[in-house]
Amino acid sequence: MAQEMREISFTAKEFAAALSLYAAQIGQTPVSSNLIQRVELDGSDELTARLIAAERPDPIKMSAGDILSALISFCIQCRIPLPKSASKSVRRIEDRIVLVINNWRLSTPMSAAS
Repeated sequence: MAQEMREISFTAKEFAAALSLYAAQIGQTPVSSNLIQRVELDGSDELTARLIAAERPDPIKMSAGDILSALISFCIQCRIPLPKSASKSVRRIEDRIVLVINNWRLSTPMSAAS
């Protein structure tokens, strides 16, 4: 079977914006992405994040599922097309956050040329 794989990489500013927008969507007190002092990431396989903002006394904690949902929402808002049926995961690669999209396709057997 052939496999299609795509990676969408996010800058620190885009990642903070995605987490900020998602925090508001899930009912957290909205935090302006411009006021986020830092995003702390834990884990390498299963990322979790904490948003530290000047306007909030407590950090906003996000699970791996929250991070994935935030990035998918951000892509939809920015009109970045994502295949619905593909599996999606998030990885940290150096200083970037990457949304990995694996889309398994059915292949049609091809006959050998004679």
